[in-house]
Amino acid sequence: MKDNLKSIGKAILEHTANRFFSLEEIVTLTGIDHVGSRRVMERLNREGIVRKIAHTLGEPTWKKGRPIYRITYRVANKKALAARIAPKLKEDTIADRMWKVIRYKRIFSRRDLRIVAGASYEHVKWYTKMLARAGFIKIWGREGKEVEWMLCRDCGAQRPYLGRRSDGSDR
Repeated sequence: MKDNLKSIGKAILEHTANRFFSLEEIVTLTGIDHVGSRRVMERLNREGIVRKIAHTLGEPTWKKGRPIYRITYRVANKKALAARIAPKLKEDTIADRMWKVIRYKRIFSRRDLRIVAGASYEHVKWYTKMLARAGFIKIWGREGKEVEWMLCRDCGAQRPYLGRRSDGSDR
């Protein structure tokens, strides 16, 4: 259901800018069947993100089951739709604690993160590697056997998002 919502929301934002669109257009753009698309659109309608404009009975198909309705929508709140399909960050996680330590110390080691944030060695290693790839930290020097890292791009109190974006690409 979440994947359907993201793909339908993305299709609405990209292909239906400031105009009316039908359920059939959503089905063709996303490849999701009528039932799944209608359920997602009804949920978005209840949340006030899209508005149902017209609801007419379609042509008879001479098949078993309910006739397909031609439903026309328009976007009521683009910002809410973009926020609804955007990736969400969990709050107060180990990554949040590690980011607080990094911002406070500015120059730190992986050992500092393990001790203060209470994270495992593998988690700390992965997190520092991903922050380095994204350009937030870099290697500063060595103190004995331990490598020291330096914060070079501070994005604020909220930790940076390092996972996959909603369009499927990495940062």
